[in-house]
Amino acid sequence: GFGCDEEAIRLVSNMKGWVPGELDGKKVRVRSNVPVFFKEELYPGCRICTKPDSMPRFPGGIEALSAYLDNETKYPPLARTNDIRGHVKVNFVVEKDGSVSNVIIFDSLGYGCDNEAFRVISNMPAWEPGYLDSEPVRTLLSLNVNFNEAYTIVDEMPQFPGGTEALYRYLGENIIYPTRALYDSVEGRVFVNFTVNEDGSISNIIVIRGPGHGLDEEAIRLVKNMPQWIPGRLDGKPVSVKYNLPVKFTIKK
Repeated sequence: GFGCDEEAIRLVSNMKGWVPGELDGKKVRVRSNVPVFFKEELYPGCRICTKPDSMPRFPGGIEALSAYLDNETKYPPLARTNDIRGHVKVNFVVEKDGSVSNVIIFDSLGYGCDNEAFRVISNMPAWEPGYLDSEPVRTLLSLNVNFNEAYTIVDEMPQFPGGTEALYRYLGENIIYPTRALYDSVEGRVFVNFTVNEDGSISNIIVIRGPGHGLDEEAIRLVKNMPQWIPGRLDGKPVSVKYNLPVKFTIKK
């Protein structure tokens, strides 16, 4: 009573992505009982701060956080089979020592995405904690874990503005040859994989193979600073597409 029954019904009604029961190899309707617990203190322990003087910081900053989420999040097979796309909103607490606790799924997507989002957030490295009055405090944060798997085969591949010639002209004009590679006379190709998103922006930049000596980092910088691409298309709609690019480094004689 006291409104809890109605809230429990609302929660269950909004559930998504259950795997149906089966009988003799066929999907069947199954009645299930789910206990819904109500506890006043959602985040146990000392008080939670939502607006500290300085917010917690992921090691390496926003770009490192984005790279962590992109690289660690695995698209669940059930979500892929059902073409489920979107994001899971996750609330969590950054403790005084920077560790992550009290991970709670706030906006559900289902189809295995909630469990994956919970895993990714729970396994994050320690943050720099938030501070209030020069003292570390427990801080409540919220993040979206995105599930928008990029395609590898589409009707129209993404294109650098101006085409392939313009792409290699951009690379040639903007390469800053690393001093360490120059000193050691290191040349070669860095093979970079990245995602061209639906809006043409670049994300998920990963070096597949490279000679090192600073060339890998320079290739990442070049790709990160590219202008927006013309996105790939599938069935007439812009989609996210994985793209492989070799970046060639040659010392001018």
